[in-house]
Amino acid sequence: MNFEIPVLKNSTYNLSKFDFSEFSIRILNIQSDEFKEYIKNLNPGFEKGNFSFFDLITENIHNELDSRFAIIKDNYKQFSKQEIYNVYTILLILFPSGLQLENIVHFVEEENFVQRSSMSSLETKYTTIDNYLYFDDEFLEEANEFINLVFQRINFNNYIGLSIENYLNSFNVSHLHFSYITLCMSLENLISGNQELSYRLKRTMSILCGNTEENSSLIFKNLGKIYNLRSKIVHGEIYKAQDIYTKIEYLQSLVSRTLIELLIHNISTNKDLDILITSLGFGQRNRLSENWKLYKINILTFHKIKIELN
Repeated sequence: MNFEIPVLKNSTYNLSKFDFSEFSIRILNIQSDEFKEYIKNLNPGFEKGNFSFFDLITENIHNELDSRFAIIKDNYKQFSKQEIYNVYTILLILFPSGLQLENIVHFVEEENFVQRSSMSSLETKYTTIDNYLYFDDEFLEEANEFINLVFQRINFNNYIGLSIENYLNSFNVSHLHFSYITLCMSLENLISGNQELSYRLKRTMSILCGNTEENSSLIFKNLGKIYNLRSKIVHGEIYKAQDIYTKIEYLQSLVSRTLIELLIHNISTNKDLDILITSLGFGQRNRLSENWKLYKINILTFHKIKIELN
């Protein structure tokens, strides 16, 4: 059998504090004794050569901000590629940031003997410390509760999964205006049909993400400005590049909050979502499903969508 260990970079926070133990998954700093012990238990021979097959990764680590984190399955025989990569997916949904997959270490097991088969180095985008994943321990318990609630709801075969896929793609495109358009597509995936798309999209996101009638109204207004710029980009009209810079962080935060809300509500189809939204008004997102609960988690994005765009 084959299994993988993905390695993440660009976090100011110790990612090992996020709890995926319910799914027998851990995030470990690759320089930690815990991770070295895990690798040794795969095959005691890996200890020889001074951890050699991770040397290419660790030689680029110069301080705490350069830390690398591995996503591991406690029992590699139960390895699930989707589960392992859903860890990265959830983290990026919660924290739109420069968090990236840098390497994937591939292993093969035959008759209980594990050996490394290869290591892939992924092309990563340049980022600055300002865009590293940041988190406050104040919301750790809430974040871990959310993780346990939604982890198995990640499904790339439904409308939320399609929206998540475009959201993830927006962090890997070559130009900022492509990222902007892809984030807009992520919102559009959530709306059924094509009649009154713009209005229904703005109303749906305003109800999903607005915590009060006033905040919902502001989101509706901001989305009008977001989509005016989108129209200029796709139709080749003149626009200022600065407009993208000033709006894209808001758009990332809004898509992040939208996906968080939808994973909580767990509504089966976008048609069902449309029907439910029709009966609600601004500030009534708590009535969209019976067991809804507010998860702030990322206080930066939580407050960012309450700011009025120019």
